[in-house]
Amino acid sequence: MTYEERWEDTVLERGWAAVRQQVGVILAVFGFTSAAQMTVLWGAQRLILARMLRPIEALVRRLVLVMALRLTPSEPRDAPRPQKTSDRACNTPLQRRARGVCLFEPWPSIKPPHLRKPFARPAPRIWAWDKDGFLIGAPRPPDPIPLAPGAHVLARFNGLVAILDKPDSAARRLASWLARREPYRRATPLKLGAPPVPQRCELREVVLNTHHFAVCAMDRRAKDQRSRLLSSAPPDSS
Repeated sequence: MTYEERWEDTVLERGWAAVRQQVGVILAVFGFTSAAQMTVLWGAQRLILARMLRPIEALVRRLVLVMALRLTPSEPRDAPRPQKTSDRACNTPLQRRARGVCLFEPWPSIKPPHLRKPFARPAPRIWAWDKDGFLIGAPRPPDPIPLAPGAHVLARFNGLVAILDKPDSAARRLASWLARREPYRRATPLKLGAPPVPQRCELREVVLNTHHFAVCAMDRRAKDQRSRLLSSAPPDSS
């Protein structure tokens, strides 16, 4: 048993305790007792909350990754997922969706700009001839319903609280994603290198320590996969 395997439980316990403490600090700073009371943020409140969430999200990603690598995920399902149907009319405006906590950090693109796919239009422009012989197109979709001020940052905070309440569910989802990854595709949800945590941040030592344990756990997983592939390979008869 390595040093990282021996102290993994202690790191997870200290990490989640630090996350709970920082969530309590955020609620105390904004004068609330629960996350459900935070509905609207104005002006500098959004910037303050976003700055406080960055190191906490980095810590949560690494804690969930360490927990996911300790699980034995089930085999991916071969049956296709049922398609979602909607009875919404075409002229009904959509409600914008605020994105919560993302367990995957962005990687830099290695594809040249001229080979990247362009962004699609919001709606297909299907042209046709009308009864008078003029060329007409599809009507422009209505503008989406705007979100409340600070909804994106609040969605990240609420997602963080949800993961804090049920970390096992997030770990199982991430373990299923890791099991579906192919060897030549991206095999880690973390970006390359240590997370950028400010020097004065209280979570700096905890985040960097958890990052080390997460990287070691990924290395052990890669080593185990490599040994299984070598053991399952047919013997060389030449």
